[in-house]
Parts: sequence; C-alpha cells; structure tokens
Amino acid sequence: DGDGTAIGNVTYDNTGVSYNGQNTGKAWCRYEMVGTASIRASHNISSITDNGTGDATMNFTNDMTDVHYTISVSGVTQYSHDGANYNVTNTNVGDYRIIYHEDTTARDGEFRTTVHGN
Repeated sequence: DGDGTAIGNVTYDNTGVSYNGQNTGKAWCRYEMVGTASIRASHNISSITDNGTGDATMNFTNDMTDVHYTISVSGVTQYSHDGANYNVTNTNVGDYRIIYHEDTTARDGEFRTTVHGN
C-alpha cells in the first residue's frame, strides 16, 4: 500500500520497491564516458570516478555486504567493437572498476552495468 510495508524480502514505499534478500539485483547504472563522465540513470550508484579513457570506478550509494558479487557489463561505442574487452577489476564493498578496450586501445562510450550479490 505504499507505506513502507515489508512483505518477505520486498519492501514497498512511496519511491519504489527495495529488494532486501540475498542474491538479488543490488545496483545498476547506465553511464556515459564521452567527454565528462555522467550517469544517465542508476540504482544504488552514487557517482562515477573517471580514471581516464575507457576506465571508470562505480561508487555504491549503499555498500555491498562483501566483495563476492557479480557484475555484468555491456556498451555502445562509436567504434567497431572489434576485440571488445570489458575488464572488471578492484571489486570492493564500496565500489568497482571497469576498463574497456577494443583490441589494445582504450575507448570511451556509453555503458550499462548490473550488480547481483549479497
């Protein structure tokens, strides 16, 4: 009824639905790394740290319980996607880092990530 009532692992409130159970989707982000890094839309991502071309750190609004979570990444660039490589590194409870290359060249673009875990 929109009053913050918890039913099982799902909490309903006036701003949306919160999933509190283990192994549920904890965060997602659609962000752009062309020019100034910017978040287009997100859940549980507070900001992006631009580490250079094709290299970004995603900062959680609410930390993960541990570092044993999974991250899925996809992207759109103005380049060919030949030899596309999304490298997820430095998974911490408060952030994670994504580095994107095509063959051996770092590239900027628009990216999407989802995080699942505890």
